[in-house]
Amino acid sequence: RERVVCDTNILISALIFPGGSPDELINLARIGEIDLYISPSILNEFKRVLEEKFGYTESEIKQRSQRIINISTLINPSEKLSVVKGDESDNRILECAIAAKAHFVVSGDKHLQALGEFQSIKIVSASELLKRHRR
Repeated sequence: RERVVCDTNILISALIFPGGSPDELINLARIGEIDLYISPSILNEFKRVLEEKFGYTESEIKQRSQRIINISTLINPSEKLSVVKGDESDNRILECAIAAKAHFVVSGDKHLQALGEFQSIKIVSASELLKRHRR
């Protein structure tokens, strides 16, 4: 099975836009067709964005976070990276991917997309991974 790390925007999009590619991807993790990995820093950013940008209450954030935790493997990356200069939080995604021995990072972020690949981990969009998965 594919080992996947999604960036925060993909996780948020899955939540806010049901039926889109990010939501389909999260569904694949829910039904066990892919292995989704998450780190505490990704989870913290997810919570922060739900609160600051979308005004979710503490209980809504807790509920949404728990849904992600339930379908993911939570890991603590030990390696600290500084690969992406334009957006420090993108480095947390790469750290999680390395610790998870991920095959893919799923992101729509321009800094991560510009890398294309990092240490043999392919950086793809949600729709791109869905296409590969259906093959």
